[in-house]
Amino acid sequence: MDKITWCLQKKDGLELIDPNSNLSEAYMKKAESALASMRVVTEKEWIIATAYYTMYLAVYAIMMKIGVKCEIHSCSIEFVKVFLDKYFNEEESDFLKKSLQARIDKQYYIDREVADEQYDTMVKRAPEYLIKAKSILMQISEKEIKEIRNRISNMQKTDKDNEDVEKLFKNAKNIQPKYKYTAKEMKKEIEKEMTKIKK
Repeated sequence: MDKITWCLQKKDGLELIDPNSNLSEAYMKKAESALASMRVVTEKEWIIATAYYTMYLAVYAIMMKIGVKCEIHSCSIEFVKVFLDKYFNEEESDFLKKSLQARIDKQYYIDREVADEQYDTMVKRAPEYLIKAKSILMQISEKEIKEIRNRISNMQKTDKDNEDVEKLFKNAKNIQPKYKYTAKEMKKEIEKEMTKIKK
């Protein structure tokens, strides 16, 4: 199972909602606030956290404009990698992933260090991600938004169809035939099982 499929199936993972420009603006303001905080805090732990949240919230503002909700950070980053690849290259989405790990390492573990190079690069690139996200919000068209939403919707339908097939085969094991089915009778039995699944 690939990461996007996993993220679509998780309870707090990727989910289509109505596109919301107001929420998009609100998250962009949060990103700007995180950047302002990054420039005044002095402890390395909080500089890393605010640098990461500047980048993450800026990206999340784009997701809100498209109408995609997600409470799992790694899934939001995977969304960027898969669906916003026109705007963010692989190195940029990978850097966001490394920055998430740096924040986790510094905030939740006392025995883990973040390399100076990662730290310095986060501080340097946080405002760049913010500016880039603002630019994307101005550039992204309704057509692109619709295409992204359709791709996600189709993936969700495929996942649902796969679940139905798995249920069908699981239920088919419970059919205890009294005689050998003809092709026509087997088709009828399968249709009956599919009806049960859809209920």
